[in-house]
Amino acid sequence: SSPNSEGWTINGDWAWGAPLGGADPEVAKNGSGVAGNVLASPGVYESFLESHMQSPVVDVSGHSTVRLQMHRWLEVEDSTFDRAQVLVNGAEVWVNASSFEGNLNHVDGEWRFQDLDLTPFVQNGQVQLEFILDTDEALEFGGWNLDELCIVGAGSTSSNLCGDGVV
Repeated sequence: SSPNSEGWTINGDWAWGAPLGGADPEVAKNGSGVAGNVLASPGVYESFLESHMQSPVVDVSGHSTVRLQMHRWLEVEDSTFDRAQVLVNGAEVWVNASSFEGNLNHVDGEWRFQDLDLTPFVQNGQVQLEFILDTDEALEFGGWNLDELCIVGAGSTSSNLCGDGVV
């Protein structure tokens, strides 16, 4: 199902559908649809754009460890110029790298598995994800493409570890 029907909010150039190649992958990692920036041909994000995709609040209470696991195909300029970020409850968990020279572009070129520890960012047993793309005036790439996104809770915060139903 689409992120919109699951309670996600989007603005800017985020879309849900089949990737069409060009600057984006030619096919989804699994199934037929992905969430991504500019899924229409040629799949290149615009200059001077701030684009957000935010999840609904997710209850992760009862878990001692919380992780975000997903497949991504990300192509973005050095973060000196264009920033791709993952926020959890408003705190930055991940951002594309930058170099002193500004020439460390992030180009996955294939579906990549990413696993991020969200545990330090959990607030009141809840997480809310946000994916951001913030661009400058030149050198545009394909941006975010996300598939198989999953928030994984493990361990138990209760003292009764055996038979508590938490795997």
